Amino acid sequence: MAVTDPATPAVGISQNLINQINGVANLPVLSTATTPVTPASIDMTANSTCKTAEELAILVTPLLTEKFRFKEDAEKELLRQAQLFFEKSGVTNDSLYAYMATQAWPMVKTVGEPLTLIIHPITALLSEIAGYVGLALNENYHLEEGVTYNSLSN
Repeated sequence: MAVTDPATPAVGISQNLINQINGVANLPVLSTATTPVTPASIDMTANSTCKTAEELAILVTPLLTEKFRFKEDAEKELLRQAQLFFEKSGVTNDSLYAYMATQAWPMVKTVGEPLTLIIHPITALLSEIAGYVGLALNENYHLEEGVTYNSLSN
């Protein structure tokens, strides 16, 4: 993984972050022995891009779509439902989202707008992605739009 910071050139993933990722169950072991991955393969920034439920939904919906292979029309509906889900559950920025990596998601009730796509596999993947967000935040970085599930999980 590589990070981008306006103040410094792109650098390889820190050893501290590698150690944290390697300590998480069910994730592949990362090594610094390989050539650093280019900034294009994982998008990270020193500035938060998720300060609202809408921005958070915009970041994670493509990851959910990539993993579960939603079609384009379903992706639009998933984006709408994810935003509503985040708003109703009070998860409205990347710091709150990262906390949900180890927490149970609330049962969100909506009036007139059922969350038919926010099913258990979706919330399980939301928790997994939240873990990656937490690892980035621990290194003072934030994921940004354009990051892929494949780049996070490999």
